Amino acid sequence: MRKPLVSNYSGVAYFYARAKPLFIITAGLVGTGKTTVAQALAERLGFATISSDVTRKRLAGIPPTEHRFEGFHSDIYSSDFSAKTYKKMLDEASEFLSQGQSVILDASFGRKEDRLQALKLAEALGANFIVLECVLDEETIKKRLEQRLARETTSDGRWEIYEIQKQTFEPINEFLPQQHLILDTSQPVDKIVELIWSKL
Repeated sequence: MRKPLVSNYSGVAYFYARAKPLFIITAGLVGTGKTTVAQALAERLGFATISSDVTRKRLAGIPPTEHRFEGFHSDIYSSDFSAKTYKKMLDEASEFLSQGQSVILDASFGRKEDRLQALKLAEALGANFIVLECVLDEETIKKRLEQRLARETTSDGRWEIYEIQKQTFEPINEFLPQQHLILDTSQPVDKIVELIWSKL
């Protein structure tokens, strides 16, 4: 779990003075830049962030940067373990939101059921809710995933996972237009953050 940071950007005080906290979830296929967007936005707005990659490995009792390359639906990536991971993230988000602190969940949220659980939590705690769906062309995704494997990272994402996830990702069509923002992450991250800022 990432603690909120103090930001020097103008307007941040507005968010801390909101009557309602803001609950943001990312969504999208592996390699589309969800973590980059979540971290950049959190640094700008001083929000807390909760990573599915970090949460999953903490629950498994393994170091965050230790890679697990089992199949997409096995071991720590089994349906049961993924459900456990999302539940833990929502429980942690609930703690922040209950204290009036805005929070971002950095995860794929490929299942409609998980996204609706997040919305349900926001409604129960009186938080504003938004989904940031990250999209990117396949050529760039493949290049990013290859580069990622050469670095120390918490993510186990790779091209074969992307191809499976593409077949199982449930389209996002369950939210109001103002709750769903689609982001082309081929743009510089600063530009993406400015776009999100303008929408908020």
